[in-house]
Amino acid sequence: MSMNFGYTRNIATIFLFCLLILAACKDDAEPSKQEKVTKLLTQNGGQWKPSTATNSITVEGIDVKDELFPGFDMQFTNDPAKQLITSGDSPFWNDATGNHPIWPATDTWSFKDENADVLIRGSDSREITIVSITETELIIQIEWDQTTFDFGRTASLPGVYEFILTKQ
Repeated sequence: MSMNFGYTRNIATIFLFCLLILAACKDDAEPSKQEKVTKLLTQNGGQWKPSTATNSITVEGIDVKDELFPGFDMQFTNDPAKQLITSGDSPFWNDATGNHPIWPATDTWSFKDENADVLIRGSDSREITIVSITETELIIQIEWDQTTFDFGRTASLPGVYEFILTKQ
């Protein structure tokens, strides 16, 4: 009997040792989807600009990059506040506040859920859909249902805005 007990104790010891090894290996586990997307958004300073391609900023398929978003720039940070910083040139960027009708100059961002395909903007809880993201290209969409400033019809276009951005 004592021999059988020793055998069982050795198996239990080996089993516990294997559990400890597995627990230690868990630290090397694959990063979560949120961690992967955060890294892509923020790496190398997190700076994004419109692609040089035609139609890099559209509303309902109409190119509005030069008309509504001259000099557009977007930056994602991964500091504790997870900031979203945007800037651009007049006339649509308010010289006093730095805000654009659609983009605040400074805001925060978070993920809607663990899928990491929708960002939530902190100031108004507006959803920003990540259509696709790579190390060099980010395509996002934001639905804008409000009219903006008194600059005429083009400045007031509600609809789905799509931004095709490249890493800077």
